[in-house]
Amino acid sequence: MLPTAWPVFDSLPLVTPSIPLGIAFELALQCNRNRSL
Repeated sequence: MLPTAWPVFDSLPLVTPSIPLGIAFELALQCNRNRSL
């Protein structure tokens, strides 16, 4: 069980920071679109 779970835990620190960044990027794009309209 543990050896198979380690790759997931190793990749979590890489994946989790990109989620808020992606959301913030989408929000920024929406704000720019609203401003241009």
